[in-house]
Amino acid sequence: MSFVDLLTIILLLSEIFLSILILSKGLGRLVNKALGLLTFTLVGWGGAILMAKNYESVLAAELAFAFGSILIFSFFLFSLVYPKRKKLNSKYYLFLVPTVIFVVLSFIKGAVFDGVAVVDGVLVTTRGPWYSLFVIYVIGYFFSSLIILFRRHRRAKGSLKLQFKYFLVGLFLFATPALLSNVILPVFDIFYLNTVGPAFSIFFVFFTAYAIFRYRLMDIRVVFRESFVYAAAAGTVIGAGLLIMYLNEKFLVEFVPQSVAGVFALLLGSFSFNYLKNAYLKLANKYLFAGLYDSRLMVRRLIKRITASIEISEIVLAVFKIIKEVFEANKAELVIFQRENTRRDTFLPEEGQGFDLSEEEIDQIKEGSYNFSETVLLFEEIKEKARKKKTLLGLVEVLDKNKASVLVLFVRKKKLIGFVLIGARENSNAYTKEDLDMLGLLADQSSLAFENALLYSEV
Repeated sequence: MSFVDLLTIILLLSEIFLSILILSKGLGRLVNKALGLLTFTLVGWGGAILMAKNYESVLAAELAFAFGSILIFSFFLFSLVYPKRKKLNSKYYLFLVPTVIFVVLSFIKGAVFDGVAVVDGVLVTTRGPWYSLFVIYVIGYFFSSLIILFRRHRRAKGSLKLQFKYFLVGLFLFATPALLSNVILPVFDIFYLNTVGPAFSIFFVFFTAYAIFRYRLMDIRVVFRESFVYAAAAGTVIGAGLLIMYLNEKFLVEFVPQSVAGVFALLLGSFSFNYLKNAYLKLANKYLFAGLYDSRLMVRRLIKRITASIEISEIVLAVFKIIKEVFEANKAELVIFQRENTRRDTFLPEEGQGFDLSEEEIDQIKEGSYNFSETVLLFEEIKEKARKKKTLLGLVEVLDKNKASVLVLFVRKKKLIGFVLIGARENSNAYTKEDLDMLGLLADQSSLAFENALLYSEV
């Protein structure tokens, strides 16, 4: 078995695992179905090419063309539904017609290809009369999908834009050489690269996994953690049980029957599984999934803390505690505007952990905030909007100078009560969609709490 074949097998297994995780997280979501279909057909295409090369199988070659037809359509389908489209207009299903035609033609001898042979380890196919139309179909759908995704990437914001960036890079680095080696070069009777095509999916797997782990693409990071924790705990229990059985058979079988050792191993595994699961969960959270948290639990903690007090200082401490514990921000600074904005109070979490904003910088932030309807703003979003709206350049300058990452606004009844400026995360990870959602809840609940506290202070 060649190195390329071995790499392809490893990648196929990785893609199967990735597909299952994507579908298990959101089987009811159209975007999960589309990406799951994309990865499954990628597995089918790569596996069929591998079989065709090693067994000189005509059926495997037919399957490779069929899976290739579905693969390019699934890519097009994904471009239509990502990131949150819930339903497709019936007119889009017309694009499925060419796919069905080429899938059927793939199994008709002499249509798309006429035969298959392995010459000096190279898979050689004889083109049929429909092959030229097949090439046009693949190239047309491929570039249409890229154009749609690039346009959506330009309109995307925050962590979604970063998800797009890395996913598109991986998809482009895989699809372009695969398209060249398996579709275009065979037109010129160049076949020596066509079995390498599936190996290029290493870029797709790597960048998709990176987007999942760092930017929570498809929101399946929790599934990764749970899979790791249960697999590690189960593996440890099974391994310990097998070790007990082996040691007993080797040294103690005369005194302890294997059945007794088996029962002991089973009981030990049953009692230790939950302990091991919790231990691996702590390790996973600390080293592999830092910052991953149960948002519902944190919302309950947040609401309990800030709604239980009418003292501004206590609310501020609760907000800082959440920012520190949940987001692990290296810096933060909170500013509250008193009634009629005649006075402002600035709060720092601890000495050396604030930005020490000047009065002029606070005014710049306040003035710039009126240009946004959102309450949670990433620095990248503000910077991008400032390219078109020059009045935001002052706000960008303040955030850039202080190396701030997120601006959270406290707004009640269209009135700015205050804001909290948050720095980068201590683990250097970017703020993700889940983080921004949590910060949005933080903004809403804190705004109400600060409003009540300000009214109480005036009584």
